[in-house]
Amino acid sequence: MTSIKHFAIAITAVATSFTTIEAAESKAYLHSYNLPASGLALEGYCPVACHTVSKPVKGRRDLAVRHDDVWYFFVSAEAKELFE
Repeated sequence: MTSIKHFAIAITAVATSFTTIEAAESKAYLHSYNLPASGLALEGYCPVACHTVSKPVKGRRDLAVRHDDVWYFFVSAEAKELFE
C-alpha cells in the first residue's frame, strides 16, 4: 500500500512540474486566443494568403488590421480588404 502512495505522489509531482514548465513557456491569452504579448496573430503570417495562395506568407506591418484586440498582417491591400 505504501508503494502505491509513493507512486501517486511521484506522478502528481511530475504532472505539476510539466504544468509549471508549460505555463512558463506558454504565450499570453487574449480573448481566448493563444497569442504572444504583442497581440500579433499567426506570428505575422497573412490569414487570407493561406486561402488564396494555399501557403503561408508573411504579412506586412504597414498593412495591419486590429480586430478584437488582435493584430493581423496582410500581404496586400486586396487581402486586407477581403479580411475587413
